[in-house]
Amino acid sequence: MDTYLKGLKTRNITDVRVMGGTDAVLSEALYFCQIFNFNKDRYTFCGGAAIAERFIVSSSHCFNKEDSLQKIKVRIGATKLGKGGHIKIKKIITHDSEDLALLLTEDEIESGNRIELSSRAERLGEIGTFFGFGISGFLNSHAKLPTTLQKTSIVVKGTIRKRAHLFATSGNLMDGDSGGGIIWKEHRKPVIGGIYHGLDLKNNIRIFVRAKDFKTWISDQMAMAL
Repeated sequence: MDTYLKGLKTRNITDVRVMGGTDAVLSEALYFCQIFNFNKDRYTFCGGAAIAERFIVSSSHCFNKEDSLQKIKVRIGATKLGKGGHIKIKKIITHDSEDLALLLTEDEIESGNRIELSSRAERLGEIGTFFGFGISGFLNSHAKLPTTLQKTSIVVKGTIRKRAHLFATSGNLMDGDSGGGIIWKEHRKPVIGGIYHGLDLKNNIRIFVRAKDFKTWISDQMAMAL
């Protein structure tokens, strides 16, 4: 339950969930990673995407520098919460100024469980797909995550002023969805167009970090980490 964004400079931002979505089909989201962080007094949850043989991309606010890697659990290749293959994390790399993180894994991730990053920017009015395990409700003041991965469609609204690397979408996302990616087609195959950053309450829009703008940074970090 990713209950709040940490270290973000954008005001009026909070996390939101995939609400009113439909149950996802595994073949559409084999790359999707469930990231459980047990370093807090209660665990936090974020999404992520396997983008290379030993790398997962997510949001940097899902982690703290002092986090123990042994207390971060990652699952992949399942639509059921807490299921799927377990991936051990060797290192977490965070961007200096943007809400972006790379997780270096101990073992290789199979090619069928990986997805590429987009090489283009978003298009105004474009419809993308989002997968997530955002909070589905509350019971006795405790947040509940859905038992099945949710899928929803979101519409690109445009670039964020003064934050050129960010873009806005519609969508009913919530706690737990941070780190997930907006999916669109490129050369007829699904790719990650952006990483979910949070909700701008004032303008009622969802904010994503544009993947294209950080492909060089990601490639450089991968090369240095291996």
